[in-house]
Amino acid sequence: MIAWPLWEQRRIAELQAGGMPPEVARCIGKAETVNRQRISRCIGWRRARTAELDCVVTGETVKFVIIGGLAGLTPAQRQRLFALPNLSPMITP
Repeated sequence: MIAWPLWEQRRIAELQAGGMPPEVARCIGKAETVNRQRISRCIGWRRARTAELDCVVTGETVKFVIIGGLAGLTPAQRQRLFALPNLSPMITP
């Protein structure tokens, strides 16, 4: 099982290293971690960790789009993903 707090810290550091302001990186990193935890409940932590997500920010709303890394999902797994909040149902293999 993955240690999500450590993953979150590493992700925030990656975002900051890419030039994102610290307060924005913390916000995005925390939101991404929460969404990956939700995804992991549907399809397992390994796939959730490696899923390619795109972040879409509209005002104060943060949503994520799965853009890759999830080839081979069963119809039941896809249906569970579509039901998650703040996650777009656009899944591409």
